[in-house]
Amino acid sequence: MKRKRDQRRCRGAAGKIPALIFCAAAVLCIVIWVMRHAQMQEGNEPDVVASRCENNVYDLTVAANCDEIKDAEAFAEKVVQKYEENSFRTTKFSVDLGEDIDLVRFHVYLRREEIGEKEELFQIRYQDGDIILDGINGKR
Repeated sequence: MKRKRDQRRCRGAAGKIPALIFCAAAVLCIVIWVMRHAQMQEGNEPDVVASRCENNVYDLTVAANCDEIKDAEAFAEKVVQKYEENSFRTTKFSVDLGEDIDLVRFHVYLRREEIGEKEELFQIRYQDGDIILDGINGKR
């Protein structure tokens, strides 16, 4: 009788291991799904990933977060609007320094991972309210 009770205890502990593995796998799947969903939400919105200011010139590195830019002019207007509104997701510009910025240069890449690996897609120059596109050489 004692032997049967010991066997039940062992079987009970062994029966919990698959349930724990199942729960851990389910939690892992949920975490992966949430992370992918967050990445999809962030997609297709240009974002500044680096900035430098020197001699009243802002140099901003922008990741487009898309596979291609079909309309460079519309994209440039969107980037400049986000700059004017200070609404980039990861970078907020300080407005209390009182500096006069003469020129803002946006160095555009499709994805963050391409920075330093590939040449920039093109540049957007924003000066005195004018938007100028430099180096547009078609699709890559």
